Amino acid sequence: MLKMHKIYGRVKTVRTEYFDVIQKEGKLVPGSHVGDNITMDSVDEKGNLLVSQVFAVGGGLRKSEKFIYNPKGKIIAIEAINGSGVVSSSQDLYYDEKGRKIKQVVHMHLPDGIETYWRTWAFDSIGQMVESLVYRSDTTLDSREVLTYYEQDSGKIYTHSLFVGYDSLKYRNQYEYSKAGFDSIIHRYRPIGNTDSIGYQSRYEYTFDERGEEVTRNLVSPEGQIRAKVLYTYEYDDHNNWIRRLETVDDEPSVFKVRTYTYYE
Repeated sequence: MLKMHKIYGRVKTVRTEYFDVIQKEGKLVPGSHVGDNITMDSVDEKGNLLVSQVFAVGGGLRKSEKFIYNPKGKIIAIEAINGSGVVSSSQDLYYDEKGRKIKQVVHMHLPDGIETYWRTWAFDSIGQMVESLVYRSDTTLDSREVLTYYEQDSGKIYTHSLFVGYDSLKYRNQYEYSKAGFDSIIHRYRPIGNTDSIGYQSRYEYTFDERGEEVTRNLVSPEGQIRAKVLYTYEYDDHNNWIRRLETVDDEPSVFKVRTYTYYE
């Protein structure tokens, strides 16, 4: 399974496009392209993503990313190239002896030179990620993420906090889970004004199908009113990969996301 996409089987390529929704012979079907991009992902026979390309609708290549792996199947480098064939960014990734990603170094290739920033990850005694730090080129701490868990060995995140710098809170999410183990409710908190007080902002409520695909997403106000609701319906191929996903927003059909696959023999 290609985990990045929740794609199953010996997939060779995945083409992703977006279309508006029209009605034809009493059915909702894809109409004209919407958005500007078509994505084409190429995968090796082990399920590793090799190249991800973004094309303009009806036009040429806009950008591509190339992924390089170590013998253990871990990504160790990513190179991004713009539509003119010029490298726009490159990344190097590092792992500890247990195969956990501990550092990512990103080089942004800008007109006036290369700007570098890096990110580190820290883990608790049982391997759960608990902190991530992002540094700028001048070694200034840009942001910090902190995770807590329901139980020490549950793997289920209780809170995810994002700070600007070390301790200026940007937001905090608190998670609840369904019986199937999927994130089912996310509560979001943000600072209030220029004080240290934290205010409850909203929550997202999710449901999933038996494949783990998202089916509904509701944005709920602190007063319990639904501010926005999204429904996803899917069509699948013989490999249990979805080929069409219809997104309905506030009861109005909005957009079709269409995936086209090729498979290894």
